[in-house]
Amino acid sequence: MRRSKMSVNLISAEESTLHDILRVLLIAQVILGHIVALCIPTFSALIHAPEHHLPEIFLRFTTRFGAQSAYLFVFLSGYMIAGHLIESILNNRPLSVSDFLLNRLAKLYPGVLIGLAVTLLADTVGIYALGKYEAYSDVIGTAAINNYSLKNFVGSLLFFQPTVVAPFGSNAPLWTLGYIFQYYMAGFTIAKIAGRNGWFALLFSILLLALVAVVRPEWSILFAVWVAGGLARTTGIERRGPVFLLCIGGFAFIASNLMPPLVSAAMCAVIGAPIVFGLRELRANWITRHASVIRRLSNKTFLAYVVHFPIVVLCSTIVSNSLAPIYAFAVTTALCLIFIEILSRVIPFTRRKKIAGLGDSKNA
Repeated sequence: MRRSKMSVNLISAEESTLHDILRVLLIAQVILGHIVALCIPTFSALIHAPEHHLPEIFLRFTTRFGAQSAYLFVFLSGYMIAGHLIESILNNRPLSVSDFLLNRLAKLYPGVLIGLAVTLLADTVGIYALGKYEAYSDVIGTAAINNYSLKNFVGSLLFFQPTVVAPFGSNAPLWTLGYIFQYYMAGFTIAKIAGRNGWFALLFSILLLALVAVVRPEWSILFAVWVAGGLARTTGIERRGPVFLLCIGGFAFIASNLMPPLVSAAMCAVIGAPIVFGLRELRANWITRHASVIRRLSNKTFLAYVVHFPIVVLCSTIVSNSLAPIYAFAVTTALCLIFIEILSRVIPFTRRKKIAGLGDSKNA
């Protein structure tokens, strides 16, 4: 296979800050969407008397994009990381295990450990100390109490979730980290094979996607999305205007929410490309003035992602029976944010970027 020299597009300080803003918005969508799902009744329950439930209806409408936000994190991870693997393949500069996998593992693993520790503590309190068996039997359609097992805990430590085991306990969002590390492994393996034989690497990639698609099509689709993110990092486009590109990406993001899950996941390649191209072109003076504040907030997004759900589940099970839905939402949100803020001050690694796509917008 003939190879041409190429390099990834370096991320400027201004573009990095814009990625920080995007990350904060996506994390907010995920967290608020989970709180709403646990505290606010469904549309069918609210629609009978809409005039009495306007705040709840507003929250239901505006926080329904959590799945699309998580899918977009996979694209952004590819944008930050897969681009360098593609560059190494085309430039015949293979990365070593220490340069890539061990480096990625060192950045990813502390957050996973903290997420699992918080899950173990919160779920133990909720299930055994408070006896909320029924609540943990159906956490947004998942039997969290059944996932509270040693097998899932160890499997999550090894990044086998959700391909081989279910995420541990109530912390279902950890599926994203499992997939991302599996994509690191698959991408690195393909890059190493391509260093010896490009055509064989292509054949291996096709067979891998086809075989996994039989048992877990979501994995194959999101791996393609991850690779698409890497291709976007190595691709330049004619200037189309950042506002136009961001509007296209935003419209596709909203439209994908109306699609079946697998179609929605696949659309994230279409969503992510115009968004990252738009951020690459966008220029705004206020970004530079507030970059440090935005960066400090963005530095907490990875921690917020890995710990928020077990906290939200525990808090919502405590307050939902005694408070009206809108107040249960407010109290659960406040408690979750307070807990994340305390953890971010206690745990040193949250003061800097840790994971591409969730907390790393530098040139990885």
